Amino acid sequence: MFSSFRNRFNNIRGGSSHRTHEENNVQEVHKTPDRNAYSRPSFLNQTHAELGACLDFTTRPIVVPKSETSLPWKAGYAECTSANKKKNEDQTAFGEVKLDHQLTRQQQEDLKSITEAHASVASIRGMYYGVFDGHGGHGASLIVADQLLNHIQEKLVEVQKEIFELALIEKKQRAEQKKLLASEDPSSSEELERSALSNSSSKSKRSECKLSPSGITFDDLIVGALEASFRDMDEHIEREKASFNITGGCCALVALFICGKVYVANAGDCRAVAYIGNIPVPLSVDFKADRDMDRIYHTAFCRPDLLGGVFTMDRYVRMTKLGPMHVGEKVWCKPPTYTGWTSKYMTKDDIKLPLIVGKGRTSRLMHTIGICRSLGDHDLCFETDRERVPIKPFLSSFPEVRILDLRDRSVSDADVMVIGSDGLWDVMSNKQAGEILSSPTEGEGDEVITHRYGKLARRLVSHVKGTAMPDNRGWKLASGKEASYDDISCLVIPLHQVAESTKLTFSYGHVFSPSSGSDSSS
Repeated sequence: MFSSFRNRFNNIRGGSSHRTHEENNVQEVHKTPDRNAYSRPSFLNQTHAELGACLDFTTRPIVVPKSETSLPWKAGYAECTSANKKKNEDQTAFGEVKLDHQLTRQQQEDLKSITEAHASVASIRGMYYGVFDGHGGHGASLIVADQLLNHIQEKLVEVQKEIFELALIEKKQRAEQKKLLASEDPSSSEELERSALSNSSSKSKRSECKLSPSGITFDDLIVGALEASFRDMDEHIEREKASFNITGGCCALVALFICGKVYVANAGDCRAVAYIGNIPVPLSVDFKADRDMDRIYHTAFCRPDLLGGVFTMDRYVRMTKLGPMHVGEKVWCKPPTYTGWTSKYMTKDDIKLPLIVGKGRTSRLMHTIGICRSLGDHDLCFETDRERVPIKPFLSSFPEVRILDLRDRSVSDADVMVIGSDGLWDVMSNKQAGEILSSPTEGEGDEVITHRYGKLARRLVSHVKGTAMPDNRGWKLASGKEASYDDISCLVIPLHQVAESTKLTFSYGHVFSPSSGSDSSS
């Protein structure tokens, strides 16, 4: 679709041809060592021979952990490599965040009035899961899987005093509210709690307890820590590139389970969906190239020098069909500061490449990459024989964070969260995934997996991987449609243990040193 437009563009530009990261896939020879040696997630516990077998892109074997206890809460995991690459560029990680706080005398008295317990230390243990979909090489996804948890832990520790202050205030308010509801009408207490909770999973909903006089809430602190950690991780990659070879970039989606809530931070096109009562609750959006159009065009408007004289900041209705023959023609145009459309007559200077072409899965930013948010990609450029235009200024490392409150909600062992790379979701809808999760039918290969959530993860991956057609005619779904050719990673995390496992706890003792996270990542 893009070739005819490029040919027209090149004729006007004087015959220059452009090269992109996706099309030539030629990597510059680096003399610096790799930051991380290539590997698959350590919880898979693979031998060297098993690693080689799992990367066979002609058979694409589905790989699962060897034990049901390999992941916290007996979560399920499955992966398979793409149909056209020799290395799986996805990575997956998990770990624990730890926060401890020495209670003040007043906080100890407040706690005693609620629980009748004597305690001097408050503790929070949170669980972290992340899926990182690499592109242009495996370097970025490896370092992000290895280091992002450390950045999250660091940012949480910076505000842990305020986190505990708000958590204790909220605990006290919730205890008082429950007591009041029970005294007024015990039979309606549970119903009122469910009603209040039903509106708590919106990304814009924040907890009501606030720091005075700033008005900052508990949710604000956790969301801010996640946002800052993504920024720091992106800067970390850039710094280390001065000493190490870190190829490509990666989409990053992490789920932080803390104090009975789930905070999902997403920068890219990985996806997280909770299934509660088999009803899908989307916890992220796919940041394909055309998702952040307003931000991207605003960046171009503020910094036209970033366009390199190659791209236009204007949007046209006939974006991919403009060429020399359209000079002097009246076209519909939307400048970056407009909310509506206007008309203009094309000049030779207007015949430039659009910043974004296509829609959804087929959209591309600067004719190169199919997403608008990622970590890494510091060297990614649009190149012609005459120009080299950096793409990084238009790629955002800023995550969108959504919140799901599981406190007091009736959650069963059938309720799960599915986190997957785009290889899982590009050929499967949220609804289809829910149908597979709830199906009583045993899937192919289920007999070799003993635990429930591992079977579910394998079923999802098996469904989108499809079946190899004879005579090298590709991979097809059971419906006959094209299967996923991409790397596929899938986590199935049970939700029924979240509230109890991540709640605020108390003990008697002293906090001797700052908390540090323990990481069990890829």
